[in-house]
Amino acid sequence: LYFPGWDEEPQGIPALCSVVHGWNDDVVPVERGIRFAQKHRAALHLLNSDHGLNDQLSTLALLFGDLLQRTQAETS
Repeated sequence: LYFPGWDEEPQGIPALCSVVHGWNDDVVPVERGIRFAQKHRAALHLLNSDHGLNDQLSTLALLFGDLLQRTQAETS
């Protein structure tokens, strides 16, 4: 997100979206995840992890489950 030459907003962002970002991400600066979440009014989850978030799989599963439940509630 928001790299030089790729600064355009992504297209097709769903109304209900969520951002999960690692505080220690050395690939995509955390400020870019915050910027995207703020602009799209997305839920924002900042985890004590790196870019891969591999040490946060159980948390990711919970967050994904919550997103699916919210999506289902909105379509019911």
